[in-house]
Amino acid sequence: MASSTNFYRSQAGGSSIINYGYTDFPWRLFVKDLYYFFAYSWSIPWILWPFYVSGSSGFNELSATWGNMFCVALHVFLLVLQGGFLVSLPLYLILPVWMAVGGIGVFVLLNTTLCRLLNGSKATYNSEAKYAPPRPEHAHEQWVFVNGVSVGRHWLQGNLNRLAITFKRPILGIHNPTSGIIFDLIECLVQRNFSYATSDVRNVYRVLKDVLYDPGKSKVVLILHSQGGIEGGLVIDWLLQELPQDLLSKLEVYTFGTQLTTSTTLTVMSYLSN
Repeated sequence: MASSTNFYRSQAGGSSIINYGYTDFPWRLFVKDLYYFFAYSWSIPWILWPFYVSGSSGFNELSATWGNMFCVALHVFLLVLQGGFLVSLPLYLILPVWMAVGGIGVFVLLNTTLCRLLNGSKATYNSEAKYAPPRPEHAHEQWVFVNGVSVGRHWLQGNLNRLAITFKRPILGIHNPTSGIIFDLIECLVQRNFSYATSDVRNVYRVLKDVLYDPGKSKVVLILHSQGGIEGGLVIDWLLQELPQDLLSKLEVYTFGTQLTTSTTLTVMSYLSN
C-alpha cells in the first residue's frame, strides 16, 4: 500500500534572503541598517521626485505655498545645523568642559526652538470638515493616521486633509513630531532596532487605546506612514498584550511607505489574518 506521507528535505534559500532577523543583537541590526542606508543612499533624491504633481494643489508638500516653503527652509537649516553638529562632535573631546557644555547647550536650545516652530504644541489634529464632514452613517467609525519623518503640524494637516478627501471620512491625526531629518532617521534606527518606545510612541498608544475603549466606535482604521509604521508596530505589540479580543476586533491596520521591522510585519499580518 502506498504511503500517504511525503518527506521533504530542508529547502536552501537564495541569495536574496536577508541573513539576519529581528531577534539578532540590537547593535548588529543597528549597524546593518546603517550599512543599507549608505548602500542605497544613491536613491535619496528620488524621495523628492516628482518635484511637482499636477492637480495636487497645496497638498503636495513641495508645492509653492508660504506654509510649505517655510517648512522646507526650516528643514534645510536644521539639516545643515545637525550635520555640522555631528561632524564637530570629536572637537568637543579636546575643548574645555565649559566650552563643550556651552556649545552643546546652545545647539540643543536652537534645535529645540526650530523644531517647536515646525511642530506646534498639539499632540493630535483633525482633518478639516470642508474636506470630509462627519456623517451619521459613519459615526461608529474612527480613522486614525500616524505620520512619518520630517512632518510638522502644517504638513500633517495637509496629509489629514488629503486622506479625508480620498476616503470621505474625517481623519484623526496623532502627531509624530519631527526633530529634523537627521535626528528623525536616528530615532527610526533606535525605535526599529532597539524597540525603544519614545514619548511619541507612548502618545500614539494612549490615544489609540482611548479610541478602542470608546463604546461608540465599532470600527477603528489605523493608517501608518513611514516612521509611523515603526511606532504603530510597537503600539500594536502592546495592544495585543493588554486589550481583550472584542476591542482588538475593532482595529484595521493599513500601512504605506513604512519601515517596518520583521516582527512588526508578522504581528500585523498575524492579527489581520485572525
